[in-house]
Amino acid sequence: MPRRKLAYPSNADIKEAILATLSKNPLVSPDDFPRLVLAELEARKFYTGLVTIKRIWRIYEKMVRKGEIFDILQVVIKDYEGRHKYHQGSSFRVKRRSDG
Repeated sequence: MPRRKLAYPSNADIKEAILATLSKNPLVSPDDFPRLVLAELEARKFYTGLVTIKRIWRIYEKMVRKGEIFDILQVVIKDYEGRHKYHQGSSFRVKRRSDG
């Protein structure tokens, strides 16, 4: 019997996985969050090889900005005009000028 290909997750599928992950683990750390979302997608029989961490965080940020979920992980900050903005945290890289 031939092996069936796994489906690629849509943004709606990733949203559902985010909600399921946050409901199962409300005290999850931001470092572990993307790994748990990917595990949830794999449990739902999706192919996660091309799902990036950046995509997961982008969808999470959109959900917070639209008011669909509360920012449990406290990674989305508001800018000076009151809009939500993703806080890069430790993964934020500063480009330095070379004094060449």
